[in-house]
Amino acid sequence: MAHSIARKFGILVNPENYSNCLTGADIGAISGKYLKSVIGSVTVFARTAPKNKIAIIQAFQSNSSIVAITEDDVNDALALKITDIGISMGKSRSDVSQDAADIILVNYEFVTILHAVKEDIKNSLELDDIYELIVITLLVFWIDEFRKHYHNQKQDDDWI
Repeated sequence: MAHSIARKFGILVNPENYSNCLTGADIGAISGKYLKSVIGSVTVFARTAPKNKIAIIQAFQSNSSIVAITEDDVNDALALKITDIGISMGKSRSDVSQDAADIILVNYEFVTILHAVKEDIKNSLELDDIYELIVITLLVFWIDEFRKHYHNQKQDDDWI
């Protein structure tokens, strides 16, 4: 289901075998070395636990990528802390996630992230990198919000 959502947002997904989609279970089953080798081709991450998010962040960073995430849960504080740009989101953010974040976003307006990132690191990133960070951030947020919204409506939580 995550690949269907990604396609609706214009994110490229391999429709044959979803080889560019990884679930938390997939990440847990592969080695860190293998994850590092394929991380650049993955466009969708679904059903990830905090330890999976840490593995994703470390894999991107090991390939010299700049990583930004948005989170609001206490379980994701470590992920917020180890990213290059950790963004605590919205009114529901926990104090722990707020303390771990580099940026605290009090609204859900992603243009605010762009302005904050530009102000904070305007001399260390190219503009294209900032836009890439925003696209990744939006994808993670939309999939997470979609999952949260529909999780309450479905008994079978294996859909994403």
